[in-house]
Amino acid sequence: DALGAGVGVVAAATSLGKRGYIILPPDDSPSVESLLSLLLNDEDFKNRFMKEEEAVNKLTKRTLLVVLDTHRPSLCLSQELLAKAEKVVVIDHHRRSEEFIDKAHLVYLEPYASSTSEMVTEMLEYMGEDIRVSPLAATALLSGIVVDTRNFSFKTGVRTFEAASFLRRLGADPTSVYKLFQEEADTLNARAEVVKRAEKLFDHMAISYYEEKPPNPTLSAAQAANALLEVKGVYASFVLVPVDDGVAVSARSLGGINVQRVLEKLGGGGHMTVAGAQLKNVTMEEAIGMVKSAITEYMKEGESS
Repeated sequence: DALGAGVGVVAAATSLGKRGYIILPPDDSPSVESLLSLLLNDEDFKNRFMKEEEAVNKLTKRTLLVVLDTHRPSLCLSQELLAKAEKVVVIDHHRRSEEFIDKAHLVYLEPYASSTSEMVTEMLEYMGEDIRVSPLAATALLSGIVVDTRNFSFKTGVRTFEAASFLRRLGADPTSVYKLFQEEADTLNARAEVVKRAEKLFDHMAISYYEEKPPNPTLSAAQAANALLEVKGVYASFVLVPVDDGVAVSARSLGGINVQRVLEKLGGGGHMTVAGAQLKNVTMEEAIGMVKSAITEYMKEGESS
């Protein structure tokens, strides 16, 4: 979603005669590898990416830094760039947390939007006919909407479909978007094992875990949590995965259970239906116990209210 929205912002800046760039993550990011590969092989976009160090060196007092898909400084790709930039804009669809980019000159925060890509698409519509968006850029924006709505199943309103329709008219290719999310057989097999070992909690919740760290832990946990929601009778899912400094948790819900409130008890956050948390310096057994305790506390709060 962040990358798709970034492509949209760069397209707008370029149409207005300004130079726009997207900051590349410091390490390889499998979650955006397919889309990034398409963009880096495109004549219009291959020169629109730069590393953090280069961006910091190019920064001037007139530079506008646009932060997308987060409003929390700790989640930004470049802490140094954020600290040095004098003009900052934040565009995000997550519910505001205590941690916030206070120095922003403009904040566009819309928790009811499906995705940041949807918000940027609407901005492109409002900016008029002078804005030129290529079919590839439209496809990138559509992929951001698709991933955050889980293929138009969640947090999808009338505006979401209107944005998708606008992107389709610009040449967005749904088949290309579908291909971006294809996976290796090993990844699918590992996820199947997670689903197989799932444990039911409070009738309509499921919790499971990865025994070993997969190539992309956070993405794998999110996809496994989505897969658990496909099990009949499961309305909320929690998947834990080993990471370098502890255990990451990914949670998903069909809407009746607020997984954000559950994981906020563990220092995490997100949305009512999509949330995550990082549990540092704990074993998998300890992490599972912590998540179960948070779920139990959440359920007791519901009974008392």
